[in-house]
Amino acid sequence: MSQPAYDLSEFNYWRICAWNGPLFMFVFVVFWAIMGHNLPPHSASLPASEIAAYFRENANMVRTGMVVSMTFCIPYLIFAIVIGRIMGKIVGKDSVLIDLQVWGAGLTVVPVLVSLSFFLSCVYKPDVLPDYAVMTFYDMAWILIDLAYSTTTVQLIAL
Repeated sequence: MSQPAYDLSEFNYWRICAWNGPLFMFVFVVFWAIMGHNLPPHSASLPASEIAAYFRENANMVRTGMVVSMTFCIPYLIFAIVIGRIMGKIVGKDSVLIDLQVWGAGLTVVPVLVSLSFFLSCVYKPDVLPDYAVMTFYDMAWILIDLAYSTTTVQLIAL
């Protein structure tokens, strides 16, 4: 029996794509969580004036954190696609599990990007936004991240 011929360069592309997962996680932890001051989140009981004051005082750092985080959301999708390729070698190319995993990742990226735009809206022009508007953007960002996790759950279950 002859061994199937594999294109080794294709596996090199897979490796590059696989490194996008750790890249995404590193960037997201540093820029969204630390620079964006999102872990832990601000208390839901804080008045709008305190949340708005925080964003006004830290606008440049939060802006940087959100812009870099938004830029590096796509590596999450790249990582998921290569995971789908690897799954194809294990479960077969026509498995619904691959579709669920890739679609779950794709539908995770979209709400994360939108959520990041809400966080960014808090600091885009914080001096002209009323306090309640800053708090509304902040709350919308967190609600979207929290509720959209169901798509990530689909991805993880399929994986």
